[in-house]
Amino acid sequence: MASLTPASAAAIARLRAYVPPPTQYYNCPLTRRAAVLILLFADRKGDLRVVLTMRASTLKSYAGQAALPGGKADALTETPFQTARREAYEEIGLPLSDAKLPPPSVSST
Repeated sequence: MASLTPASAAAIARLRAYVPPPTQYYNCPLTRRAAVLILLFADRKGDLRVVLTMRASTLKSYAGQAALPGGKADALTETPFQTARREAYEEIGLPLSDAKLPPPSVSST
């Protein structure tokens, strides 16, 4: 795997340092809980790329549009990360276990 370009390494450093604002996720009813996964990977030149999916043309809303992998929560006990990870597994086959990902991989819980 190619090493990251300086710009990509700096972007990753900024992402790791980011502290998100408090979430209202747990105050929402299950029917309103959803999460997406921003999956970044380095291409052969070391530039960061993001995984996007194409929504089915048969959907009622946003049909045929590009989207991040993600969707609705299945249970009240599911965290936003668990929701996004499960949906990414269902949509693009991203393994649910970090052990099945090539190094280096970093997840957030």
